Amino acid sequence: MSARTVAAWAAMAVIGAAGAAGCSTVADELESDLAAMTSERDALASQVEQLQAEHAAAAARYDAADATRAGFESTLDDDSRYADPEAMIEDLSTYWTATAILDDIYIGPQPIADGLMYDLFETGGSQLDLRQSWIDPDGSTSGAVWLWHGRNIFDNPFELVMVTVTTYDDEGLITDFYRSYPYDQDFFHEALRGEGTPTDATGTAW
Repeated sequence: MSARTVAAWAAMAVIGAAGAAGCSTVADELESDLAAMTSERDALASQVEQLQAEHAAAAARYDAADATRAGFESTLDDDSRYADPEAMIEDLSTYWTATAILDDIYIGPQPIADGLMYDLFETGGSQLDLRQSWIDPDGSTSGAVWLWHGRNIFDNPFELVMVTVTTYDDEGLITDFYRSYPYDQDFFHEALRGEGTPTDATGTAW
C-alpha cells in the first residue's frame, strides 16, 4: 500500500470519527431538551392540579359558609322562633363553632350563645329583622344589615340599625359574629339601658 493510500485512509478515519462525535453531541442535546420539556410539562401539570384543588376547596368552603349564613340569618329573622328562646339558641348553635364569639363594638366580646340569649331575651325582649345580606366570594366572611327592636331592660321601646360581619372557618361554621351601629355609644346605651330610642329607625315617633 502506497504512502498516499495510507494517508487517504487515515484522513477518512478522522472524518468518520468527527462525524460520529457530531451525531453523538446532537443526540445528547436533543435528549437534554426533551428532559427539560418533560420536567416543565410535569411542573405545569402539578400547578394545574394544585389550582384545581384550591378552587374546589374554595368552592366547597363558599357553599358551606353560604348554607350556614342562610340558616343562621333565617332563624334570627323568623318571628315565630322567638317564642322559645332555648330552642332557638340550640338550633342556632349548629351554625357556629364551640369557641365562637359575639363581638360588639360597645359591649365587647363574649361567647355567642350567652350574648344572644342575654341581648335578645334577658333584657326585656327583642328580636332581629334582616334587611340585607351578602357573602364574600371565598366564603370567609359575610355581612348583613338588621333592625334590632323590642323593649329594653326598663320596658322602653327601642329600634336600632345594626350591621354585622360574620367570619367562617374552613368548614363553613361561624367563628366570629361582629356587631356595629351607626350611633355613638351614649345613644346605644340609652336605647338598651335607658329611655329607649325616641323614634323607630325611620325617625317615626312611637
